[in-house]
Amino acid sequence: MYDGTSTGLSTSPYWNWLESQAGAFFGWSVKGNLNLDGTGSPDLIVGAPYYDGTCQDEGRVYVFRNFTNPGAGWTATVDTLDTTAPQAGARLGCGAFGLPLKEGV
Repeated sequence: MYDGTSTGLSTSPYWNWLESQAGAFFGWSVKGNLNLDGTGSPDLIVGAPYYDGTCQDEGRVYVFRNFTNPGAGWTATVDTLDTTAPQAGARLGCGAFGLPLKEGV
């Protein structure tokens, strides 16, 4: 992630994450500026719709919670959301992040 201002983006990232599965399309959809768990720390949701679990292209959603230590190497708690009934081609994380989310849930 890069800090951004009205004059543009920073030239170096302040945080990064490497998806271990090539071709998962990590970052296909992103929803930020959230407070999902009510802690007041920023949370981020990232989709990887071509992630292969037990089925090809079933997809996965990553939830990065409680970002801390701004400017000194950000850290976050990482949770993954997978479907309970995997289906080939389901592409979980393709872009349903426009759905309303209730804070603190």
